[in-house]
Amino acid sequence: MDPGTERNDEFTHVAQARPGETILAIVILAAVLTVFFSRFLFGGLALSPSDVLYSVDPWSAAPPEGYEGAHNSNHGEPILQIEPWRDLAADELSQG
Repeated sequence: MDPGTERNDEFTHVAQARPGETILAIVILAAVLTVFFSRFLFGGLALSPSDVLYSVDPWSAAPPEGYEGAHNSNHGEPILQIEPWRDLAADELSQG
């Protein structure tokens, strides 16, 4: 066998999780994500960069009380481009 082609069995073994371990990992991950996103899942909040709208016309004329600017203005594309085009496409498709 060539020196560069020998197999190292130490690294070719792949550990297999038992079904109970996999289910436990999924349940723990789901619980952590539920706690982390609970404000959005159960609290009536939305994960949306909609505060970016108050930095462009016509919404900039009447921002809500206490508005100091977008939390992250780099995330404006979903609210300014993707959602309007998605809605337009859905309307056009529904009309035939």
